[in-house]
Amino acid sequence: MKRTKPPFRADHVGSYLRSAAITEARAKRDKGQISAADLKKVEDAEIPKVIKKQEDVGLQCVTDGEYRRMFWHYDFYDGLDNVEVYEMDHGIQFQGVQTKPKGIRVTGKIDFSSHPMLEHFKFVKDHTKVMPKMCIPAPTVFHFRLEPGAVAKSAYPGGNDAIFSDLAAAYRKAVALDASSAEAINNLGEALGEMKQFQPALQAFQKAVALDPKYLKARYNMGVTYDRLGQMKYAEFIYRILIRDFPDFALAYDSLAVSLSKSGRAREAVPFHERAISLAAGDPSFYFNYSLTCLMLGDVKRAQEQQQKLRALDPAMAERLATLIAKRQRS
Repeated sequence: MKRTKPPFRADHVGSYLRSAAITEARAKRDKGQISAADLKKVEDAEIPKVIKKQEDVGLQCVTDGEYRRMFWHYDFYDGLDNVEVYEMDHGIQFQGVQTKPKGIRVTGKIDFSSHPMLEHFKFVKDHTKVMPKMCIPAPTVFHFRLEPGAVAKSAYPGGNDAIFSDLAAAYRKAVALDASSAEAINNLGEALGEMKQFQPALQAFQKAVALDPKYLKARYNMGVTYDRLGQMKYAEFIYRILIRDFPDFALAYDSLAVSLSKSGRAREAVPFHERAISLAAGDPSFYFNYSLTCLMLGDVKRAQEQQQKLRALDPAMAERLATLIAKRQRS
C-alpha cells in the first residue's frame, strides 16, 4: 500500500533546472532591468508548474524546484540574522567551471528571528495536493564555506571557530515547532511514530488534542498509537468516541474492527468492517483487513469474496491477500 507519510519510497532533494522563464528573469534582475517584485511574479507563475510535474510523476513530497534560490545553500544563510552574502574575487572551482564569486560573512551575532523561506514554504503548501518540502543546508556547510576573516571579531573574537553555539541555536529556532499549533504537534507525533517512538508520539498527540479537542487527525492518531503500544482497551475507547462524534469517519470503524480482531474479538469486528466499506468502498485496505478478520473466524469463503473485490482496486495487495488465504487453506 502506498505510504502517506515520510519516509517515502521515492524522494529527492528538490533542486530542478530552472525553466527558461526563470533563467531569463534572473538574468534581467542581475542586470537591474527588472525589480525584485517583477522577478517574484515570474517565480510565482513558474513554481506551480514544477510542482505539478513532480505530482504528475507520482512524487508524494514536492518542492518549489528551488526556483527562488541563487545557490542551494547561501540563500538560507543570507536569511539568518547578521549573515550576508557578498561578492568575492573568485568562485568555487569545479572541473571545467567556476561558480559565481559569492561568499558569506558574519557581521554580528548569528540568530534566527524570521526568514523569507518561511513564506516560500507556505507558497508551496498552498499550491500542492501532496506533502510540501523545503531543504536547507546543514550547519556544518556554513562553517566550511567561510573564508578566513569572514567573521566579525567584534561579535566573535575567537574568529570562525567561535560561531558554533550561536549557529546551533539559530538552527534550533529555524526548525522549531509552533508550540501553540495542534497541527505542528500532531506532525511531530507522526514523525515519532514513524521512528517507533510510540510513547513520545502518544504524548504529542495528547498535547495536540488538548490544544484543539476537535482535531480529528490527532484524536485518531491517539487510537492508532494506543494500538501499537498494545493498549487495546484505550484504542477501542478512542475509536468508539470518534465514531460517536464523527459517524461518517470510515477509518475509525476499520481501525476499531482491527483492534477488536487483534484482541480476540473477531466476531464483534465484522459489522465495523462492513460499515467502513459502506462508507469508503474505494479504500483497498478495508477489504484486506476485513478478509484477515474472516480468516480468523475460519470463514475462507468470505475472505475470498473480499479478495476478489480488492483485486479491482489494488492487484498487488490482492495477490498478497491470496497468498495468506492459500496458506490458511493448507493449514
